[in-house]
Amino acid sequence: MNDRSIRQFAVSIALIAFAIVKSIDDRIPDFLLWIAPGGDISRPSWPFVSSLLAAAFAGLKIGLLIVLLEQFLYRFFARRIIGRWVYESTTGNFGIAVIAPRGFWAGGTTLTYSVNLYRNGDDAFSAMKQTGDTAPFGTADGIVTSFKDDKLTLIYQVHIGSEKYSARKGILSISPSPDSGIMTGIWESTKINDDAKVPDRDVRVGDLKMYRYRRFHQIWNDLRSQSKLIKAAK
Repeated sequence: MNDRSIRQFAVSIALIAFAIVKSIDDRIPDFLLWIAPGGDISRPSWPFVSSLLAAAFAGLKIGLLIVLLEQFLYRFFARRIIGRWVYESTTGNFGIAVIAPRGFWAGGTTLTYSVNLYRNGDDAFSAMKQTGDTAPFGTADGIVTSFKDDKLTLIYQVHIGSEKYSARKGILSISPSPDSGIMTGIWESTKINDDAKVPDRDVRVGDLKMYRYRRFHQIWNDLRSQSKLIKAAK
């Protein structure tokens, strides 16, 4: 399943529902016609303008049904990647990523990707538990996303004010693993320069692992416990 097939599936279901309702609308109670896709709430005695408004309302119901179906289909077919994740990158920084189907008023639903960036696992751990006042040092957003065969590929941009962590743009590919609590990702990024004459510098590539909250909670607590035991042994 991919973005296009989800859209086609939603439109097909909506059109089938529309055809069914139109074929039996004379047997459907009036109060149900107000919510049924294609339900004709106009009457022959109504003025012309009122009939036009009724037709527009029927079309609006079809559009709303398509969007709701897209939301449902994404949540079903992309359920392995939708949600809130903590990730650790090979660069050493951590992030809390949210992947969700959105676009209710934007002409169709797509998967969105947004991240708060943290300098270490403890900061990400506190933010995930919503304890303390740890603030992210930057954010990232998926500008263009593509869902296909359980994989999310996206073009992203990182927004950071610190010179040490320059703003970047890049491509990220995320895939579920056999473990439902872990996903893996591969990324490539370049620095964004203010001067168009200066070529992008410091092209970087790396990997990341993404964890559901419970799995990250378990892994990070184990790592901290091991670290304490090592320090105590020294």
